[in-house]
Amino acid sequence: SAGTLALGASNAISNTTSLSLGSGATLSLGGTSSVLVNVLNFNSSTVDFGTTGSTNHFLFNSAGTNSGTLTIANWTSGTDVFGVATNSVSQSFLDNLYFSNLNVGIGAVLSASPISVGGYGNFYTLAPIPTFTWDGGQSSGPVASQDDWSQAGNWTGNIAPAVGAMKAIVMAGSARLANDMNGAYQVNSLLFRSDAGAFTLSSSTSDTLTVGG
Repeated sequence: SAGTLALGASNAISNTTSLSLGSGATLSLGGTSSVLVNVLNFNSSTVDFGTTGSTNHFLFNSAGTNSGTLTIANWTSGTDVFGVATNSVSQSFLDNLYFSNLNVGIGAVLSASPISVGGYGNFYTLAPIPTFTWDGGQSSGPVASQDDWSQAGNWTGNIAPAVGAMKAIVMAGSARLANDMNGAYQVNSLLFRSDAGAFTLSSSTSDTLTVGG
């Protein structure tokens, strides 16, 4: 249930533990701790890696039950490792992981191959789902198609999302609020950032946007 379990040292929890993070609970690694548990279960809870830039590992042998969202806070790519010993992780588990404060959507992807984590063994890493953020910046080409989702210039980084690939979409800002989803896009999550205007999403191709499917 709600409350914080703060680890003061690495391996403070036995690697045979079936860890269940209840609603509102936080597991804090404190920026200085690494831990391996046997099974990870969660219900609308948080794993806080602590001070960004420090090296922490949160590892588990298998994914258990999940409900709500598990928020991964203060995780640093290339430094921290959030990993699982098996690549048999349900899509539901992956879809309910959220890496906070990184301007990404809800969802995670599992690495194709494991990495060696010193002192613990080999683990598949979990990372934020690829996220595409709308900025409505397309300014070239036929005017009638400048609002299209397929236009690279409408997305931060000038890379348009593929129609069927696993991804998250974030609508932001106030440019091209009336835009055209010109394809049968599939997304894990659709978020409207705090600065988002009143968007109107339509489809000139009469396609359906599938969210979470």
